[in-house]
Amino acid sequence: MKKTILLFFSLSLLLTACFSPNNETEEEQSTTVQEEENEASSENNSVNISIGEDSNIKIDEKSMKNLEEGLEKMADAFKNLDVEIESDIEAVDFRELKKALPSSIGWMKRTEFGGEKAGAFGLKTSTANATYESGDKEIRISVVDIGGFKAALAGLAVWSNIEVDKETMDGYERTTMIDGYKAFEKYNGKREEGELSVILGDRIVISIEGENIDDDDLRKALKKIDVDDLADIAKSEQ
Repeated sequence: MKKTILLFFSLSLLLTACFSPNNETEEEQSTTVQEEENEASSENNSVNISIGEDSNIKIDEKSMKNLEEGLEKMADAFKNLDVEIESDIEAVDFRELKKALPSSIGWMKRTEFGGEKAGAFGLKTSTANATYESGDKEIRISVVDIGGFKAALAGLAVWSNIEVDKETMDGYERTTMIDGYKAFEKYNGKREEGELSVILGDRIVISIEGENIDDDDLRKALKKIDVDDLADIAKSEQ
């Protein structure tokens, strides 16, 4: 009797092992295979960058090829984006923007002054910036020309298509018009800091930020900027 029971139990285990369904479905198996293929592809497309003893960056031939292919795919993907671009309008040289910035603002002297023109895939922007200081007061000004890259306004001036009018015990923030141009101003009296931005011709954005300042210092700084020259640039199609 014991031998019969033992034989039956052994046969049951054997049948279970032979005919029980696989816990991993075809879909899961397919997913596993796909993950393995992706992992292998990732390894094949990886870019290995090393820094030699001479502090120079080194990229091997295979990695360079992968990098070039990756940049080409990025460029193709960028071309397919629905981005508003007027390719015939190019951002001006940043040195032209620098000319509009004052050498001083009241008692505040200019302590930093610079600019750059940068971009990729044919989309370039120019930026000029300056910093003014007097004691613990500081005002920073930046002027950005986006050229024909109209979509860049969404990042530079998120307030350009909305209306804001808010006041608190500490200060305010609001969209407004200054000399016929869209503007946004924000000030916190408790912290004595604020910002003021103006858009010229949906192309040039003037941004002013200040710390340890009065609420009217931002507008005083704006008056020192040659807005008319910048407005002429915004109207031009270079």
